[in-house]
Amino acid sequence: MKQANDKSPGNRPYRPAAGGGPDRQAGSAAIDIRRASSADAQRISALVVDGFGTFIAPDYGEEGRRTFLAYVGADAIASRLAQDGTQGFVAVHPQDGIVGYVEFAANHISLFFVAPAHQRAGIGGTLLRAGLRGHADVDVTVNAAPYSLPIYRRLGFRAVGDWATRDGIRYLRMQRSPAGPRD
Repeated sequence: MKQANDKSPGNRPYRPAAGGGPDRQAGSAAIDIRRASSADAQRISALVVDGFGTFIAPDYGEEGRRTFLAYVGADAIASRLAQDGTQGFVAVHPQDGIVGYVEFAANHISLFFVAPAHQRAGIGGTLLRAGLRGHADVDVTVNAAPYSLPIYRRLGFRAVGDWATRDGIRYLRMQRSPAGPRD
């Protein structure tokens, strides 16, 4: 549930300032960032499964793939989005629809994916920054997959543990602490 002091973008479209910025290439289509709803769950699930299959699944064994795919099914996503304490944000491209998703379970990033065809265009950074606005004054954690380390590092996350594996899923625990001005 959105609190009165929540600084997240809510359902307002989010567009970077005129002229772009470090997360937006000149001439790219406007990307709207909005709160996800359970009605988006099917499209979010398809996006996440595609990104997982392309970039992460090849490094996982059968147990890790099975665990992850159960977590990102449309019904599981819809159920989490209906819970207090879970917030999801989608990046919506005018022609391609939902092309990015970030999910927060309290102060922990539980999912963060951008469609393979839309990576390296600044969408991920824009999406993650929008979601982090509601967490500016608290530590935010993530169990980062190897593929995602560069973007988390660029956005101020640092490793706070060693590589670990749980239920077949390999990750590095990272944290972003509130220290000074944020985007």
